[in-house]
Amino acid sequence: MISEMKAGVYARVSTNEQDMEKQIKELEDYCKRNNYDYELYADKGISGSKDNRPEFNRLQEDIRLGKIDVVICYKIDRLSRSIQHFLHFFEELQNKGVNLISITQPIDTTTPSGRLLLQIISAFSEFERAMIIERVTFGKQRSKKKQGRKNKNKRIAFS
Repeated sequence: MISEMKAGVYARVSTNEQDMEKQIKELEDYCKRNNYDYELYADKGISGSKDNRPEFNRLQEDIRLGKIDVVICYKIDRLSRSIQHFLHFFEELQNKGVNLISITQPIDTTTPSGRLLLQIISAFSEFERAMIIERVTFGKQRSKKKQGRKNKNKRIAFS
């Protein structure tokens, strides 16, 4: 009998207000369809730019211990929002012989074109995060400035 592949299934949302149930359901359905034995790792309310995330750290430890054959995520940006952090993680996967699957993106890490696509997607993910930060910062600066137009038609009160 052929043993099942052991998958590390990772889900993440950046804020506690966001719902990750859709991610988790689709990841679990994918594993069931493909006969993966899986362990769920889910970080709620933690930015993908943070290197230190409890469930992500647990996933990495299980990879190092050889408990994981494949990492499955909903989208690459769920794993990381920093290209440098992601590439370091991806290198660790390669060194351990662990594959990576994104269920919403055509990622095949066994081919050169798949690895290139993965790097492009992670670069856009980092860019998207930087743009969000820029917009939020601009919005905060703008809200500090006095809003509205000056009244050019001031009425002078006569006594």
